Amino acid sequence: MKCPKCSGEMEKGVLIDLIAMKVPTQQAWTQKLPSGLRDIFLTVKSRPTFTYACSSCGYLESYLKIQDS
Repeated sequence: MKCPKCSGEMEKGVLIDLIAMKVPTQQAWTQKLPSGLRDIFLTVKSRPTFTYACSSCGYLESYLKIQDS
């Protein structure tokens, strides 16, 4: 895959967040912003993402993982 900004090579990976105690967690997409901790843990409609990073310019492009039917 080529970078849409500079035509460099894109590498597939995942973005992670470091939460309490520096435990890595993968980012996920959800339809609405959680209003509190209860919503965060009970969010049913969240889906993991993956990201391509350009090895030349650092541009990031993220996509949802589509689950097989």
